[in-house]
Amino acid sequence: ANGRSVVLLHGKNFCGATWERTIEALARSGYRVIAPDQIGFCASTKPREYQFSFNQLAANTHALLKSRGIERATIIGHSMGGILAAGLAHELPAQVRAVITISTPFGGSRTASWCRWLPNFPPVLTDVSPSSGILQRLRLMKLSVPSLSIITTGGALPTTVEANDSIVTVSSQLASPCQKKVKLPYNHFEVLMADRT
Repeated sequence: ANGRSVVLLHGKNFCGATWERTIEALARSGYRVIAPDQIGFCASTKPREYQFSFNQLAANTHALLKSRGIERATIIGHSMGGILAAGLAHELPAQVRAVITISTPFGGSRTASWCRWLPNFPPVLTDVSPSSGILQRLRLMKLSVPSLSIITTGGALPTTVEANDSIVTVSSQLASPCQKKVKLPYNHFEVLMADRT
C-alpha cells in the first residue's frame, strides 16, 4: 500500500461497480479505493422522501470519508459524479489531494432542462440545467488543487448537432474549471472501460 486513498464517484444511473476496472488498477498500484453507491443508486438505500441534491451528496461523501478515517484523498468523478468531485475539491481543498473529472457536464444539459416537466423528475437533475446556480458557481471557480478533466468526444447523440460523447456535449465538458483538459475519443460509457483512462 502507498498510503494514499482514491474516492470514485459515479454518475446518475451508474454504481460504484461501474469503476471495476479502475478499482482493480488503482488497488494494484497500492491505493486504498472507496467507490460508494451514492444513496438512491444500486445497492444503497433508497429512502422514499429523500432529497437528492449535490449539496446532500457532498455531505454524504464527506461523512463517509470521515467515518473511514480518510483525511486526504484524490477524488475522481464520472459524469454527474464529476460535478460532485469538483465541488468537493473547491469546498474542502485541505482534504482533496487532486481531482479528476470524466465526461462531466459542467456547461449543463439542455436535456435535463426539458425533462423537468416529466413526472417523478429527480431534483438532482435540476442541478445540471445550464442555468443551475451550482454549475454557474463551478464554472467561475478556480480550483486550488491539481485538477484534470477528461473530455470524451466519441459519441453521436442523434438529438443534437453539437459534438458529443453520446450523452454530454463536448462544449459542456469543456466548461470545466479544471486546470488541465485532455480529450479522449471514447463515448460516455466506453471511457470507464478504456485502458488509456
